[in-house]
Amino acid sequence: MPEEEIQKIQESRKKTEQNIDLDELLLELAIEKKKDLEAAYKKLGKTINPLVLIQLPNKDKESEDRNEETKEHFVRRFLAEQGVESYRVATWLSGHQENLVEITNNHSHIDYLLFKEAPATGWDCPRASILVMYRDIKKDSFRTQIIGRILRMPEAQHYSDPQLNAGYIYTNYQRAEIKDIPDTAKNQVKTQFSTIRPYLQNITLSSVFFNRASYNDLGADFQAVFISVANEFFGLSGDLTESIHQNAREKLIKKGLDFELFEKLQIAMIVNAKISDFDYFNRELKTKGEQKNYELSGNDLQRLFDLLCYRAIGDQQEESRKYNVSRSWEPLKRAIRVWLGYTVPSDQKIWYKIVCNDLLKEDSVLKRIIGDALEKYRLVHAKKVEGKKSKDKTEFEWTVPTSRAFGQDFQEMMPQPRLSALNPFFVQSEYRGKQNEEKFIEFLEEQGDKIEWWYKNGDQGREHFAVSYTDSQTASEEAFYVDWIIKFKTGDLIGLYDTKGGITAKEGEVKDKAEWLQKYIAKFNDASQKLMGGIVIDSAGWKVQNNKQYQYNLLNLGQAGWKNLEL
Repeated sequence: MPEEEIQKIQESRKKTEQNIDLDELLLELAIEKKKDLEAAYKKLGKTINPLVLIQLPNKDKESEDRNEETKEHFVRRFLAEQGVESYRVATWLSGHQENLVEITNNHSHIDYLLFKEAPATGWDCPRASILVMYRDIKKDSFRTQIIGRILRMPEAQHYSDPQLNAGYIYTNYQRAEIKDIPDTAKNQVKTQFSTIRPYLQNITLSSVFFNRASYNDLGADFQAVFISVANEFFGLSGDLTESIHQNAREKLIKKGLDFELFEKLQIAMIVNAKISDFDYFNRELKTKGEQKNYELSGNDLQRLFDLLCYRAIGDQQEESRKYNVSRSWEPLKRAIRVWLGYTVPSDQKIWYKIVCNDLLKEDSVLKRIIGDALEKYRLVHAKKVEGKKSKDKTEFEWTVPTSRAFGQDFQEMMPQPRLSALNPFFVQSEYRGKQNEEKFIEFLEEQGDKIEWWYKNGDQGREHFAVSYTDSQTASEEAFYVDWIIKFKTGDLIGLYDTKGGITAKEGEVKDKAEWLQKYIAKFNDASQKLMGGIVIDSAGWKVQNNKQYQYNLLNLGQAGWKNLEL
């Protein structure tokens, strides 16, 4: 049983002060299962070597940003510590393949295969019996690119020992994350290109680009801002010389910071999931195997704390709260630790548990405080870079680029839009606002009698079109990359539109961008070209706001100046 296996491993490791790391536990369980299967084959007189597949997270940049050991480095180190020699480990990664010769042979000496995406279509390795899947922190859902092809019986027959007639999964995905999603396989990472359509009548627009005046990161002075915001929220004294707040705990609990659950912080994982029907892999994984609630070790807890601080920066949606993630998560982490240090003096592990328990909640109290602190710090940050952007501002004539390159997180939109300026048209696989933008493309495609072409703009860089605007909160000059440039068939008419959805259309930086876009249109609307445009939302049909003064009233769009979008 899985529970017995876990206890056996924990006892053998003789770790009395802390549990073994989750990453190690998954591998050790897989190694134990491999030994069981080897013994079962040997008992039947078979010389079949079960292969353990280890699927690494697709993107390990967050680990590198946090100076944390990547999963690949960890797995190689751990296997070496278990006495597994490098020639027994195969690798199938983009740009790095080794020890793959004869790996599909049932008698191969290769014990482990490291990979990220699915191996090439058509590749089949029936002796692959065990899969360790590390959760991809960039994805919300469980993906199964490989299961149906390679977890098969080695000799295409059923054995008298039932455990040899299935594959075994060990993963830190939770059941709620396992979706019935169509799986897609990628053979390898390739650079993708789109090019401008032949005979396209290009345009010229005045654009702006700001060379980097700062790294948009949190400085050491963010610490004081965070402490001030947190203390104000909880009703605490702001005196940093005070070693402890006598009644801090009660005030924190009253405001929603949970102290009751921090004694144990657990994460669920699926172990020993026995899969026999590969055509319905996801369905079986939801119901089979043990979902083990595993208490995080000290190392796991610290890594989770780091990751949640990283995400707290990266998940911000409002422009005034966005900062360079890789340069800002550690200042946030230090600020939280300093605040807890004099607010609730205790062991660091308890701090980690309090913070992690809270940040994992949908209604997290600390997420609110972090967001408010990031916004308040924007004024402090702006003063530090004041005057730099005006010196580094470049104005130039922009035209639709003749080609653009896209990474593997983009895919061709199907069916291909007919009116896109670039062909083929690539769309990012996953991002906030994707559904809204794709719906707008459908709308544009229906306007073929009015539109010559449309171009989906990028969101940074000199190669993309940008309008200069002044952020009213920071008084700093910024670049506004308008989503859509549209060339109409009528004369020299050009449309500049930016799509928003729901709360993203509210006032704030959107108001600044909208009003400066109207100033740009008025300035460059001349005899050579006619400009129009504005902010666009989907509300019982597409509506546009193109007034000099931007307003957004969801309950009464008409009163706020929104009109039906007629191209």
